[in-house]
Amino acid sequence: MIVANFEKQPWDEQDYDIDINPYLSKFTGDTIASTTVTLPDGVSGEVALGIGAQDVTHQDGFVKFWVIGGASGKKYKMTLRITTSAGRKKEYEVMVNVADH
Repeated sequence: MIVANFEKQPWDEQDYDIDINPYLSKFTGDTIASTTVTLPDGVSGEVALGIGAQDVTHQDGFVKFWVIGGASGKKYKMTLRITTSAGRKKEYEVMVNVADH
């Protein structure tokens, strides 16, 4: 499920927030325990394929991650995986369009 579409320029290093509260609100007392953001080839944390995600954090039902790099004219799909304190696992996709304006 694609939950967000972002646009950035190749040089930009931007942080993005994803609100997971609509999902968490279905389960009383459940919170985010851990999160990861990966590229289609499974790489996370480092710049790969010209783009990367780093510094993934979560607080109060929001996941924040920084996106760096990317080639102009390319669209990248990043996968956000969340594990909750109750052991639930949820996966979302985020699209990042890189365009030099």
